[in-house]
Amino acid sequence: MTVISTGDLARFFQLSNDNSRLRADIQRLTGELASGERADLRSALSGDFGALGSIERSLTTVDAYTLAADETAVFLSASQTALETARTNMTALSAALVVTDDTAQPAQIEAVGRDARARFDAVVSALNVTLADRAVFAGAATGGPALASADEMLDALVLATAATTTAEDVELAVDTWFGPGGGFDTLGYLGSAQPISAVTVAERETLQPTLTAADPDLREVLSGFALAALLDRDVLSGQTAERGQLARTAGERLIEAEPGLVARQGEVGTLENRLDAARSRNLAERSALLIARADIVAIDPFETASELRATEIQLETLYTVTVRLSQLSLTDFLR
Repeated sequence: MTVISTGDLARFFQLSNDNSRLRADIQRLTGELASGERADLRSALSGDFGALGSIERSLTTVDAYTLAADETAVFLSASQTALETARTNMTALSAALVVTDDTAQPAQIEAVGRDARARFDAVVSALNVTLADRAVFAGAATGGPALASADEMLDALVLATAATTTAEDVELAVDTWFGPGGGFDTLGYLGSAQPISAVTVAERETLQPTLTAADPDLREVLSGFALAALLDRDVLSGQTAERGQLARTAGERLIEAEPGLVARQGEVGTLENRLDAARSRNLAERSALLIARADIVAIDPFETASELRATEIQLETLYTVTVRLSQLSLTDFLR
């Protein structure tokens, strides 16, 4: 009878290979438990990555939509905040202006003029809001401010009203300056006539904010503030009655401009509602894609934990056998 035995060196290599394999299995299983995903997708998918690749591409697209939607949400929120700032200042100033008339005292007119000047500056600053160095109300020309400063516009208006002698004359000059082709178009509004580019925020959902500081309703708001702010520039100097009438006219203009401003706020709100719906769809689609991806790459935690424990027992057994084999001697064998 022929007996084939394993030599010591061969046994050593066999035990070393078994040890390396078991340790590699433990490392793989531990990693899978930590990540929740299979370590060897090629074997799990039999080399067919088509479905997984499609899911990954869809996830990348949805993430891009989500980023664009998040940026657009901040943009619209900034727009709404600026418009609300204009509305708040308009409400407060118009209330002070309409009670001023041709019987008002010079000190009262001067006080309301200073207030109008400060509020005009606040509204212009609000409409010059930028996000990540992009002007919100400048249309496609996002690299610079939408409006010249309040002081620059008032300087131009002082020149435009230099020859006026009545409140009605000042109102006409201001209307001309803010009208189409007037000084506002050449000096006041620094943005573009073209709106910013449309943004795709979800599949088959594109938004394009079109509101700029050159919008007719916003011009009306700005002209009302400017008309009142000219009182702080000594327009119609020495003519108290005319200055009082100008203050009242400016207040009435601001009151008349409020519905248009509210309408613009409503348009921005409509875009915000559409954006919220798009973001909800993106979230739902992403969740569905992640579930589909998990069905392909995810492990069964219980099964993997059981396999890990079994592998650990095998490694412990291998260590025990190795120790016992290392202690064998010819004397022990012959006993």
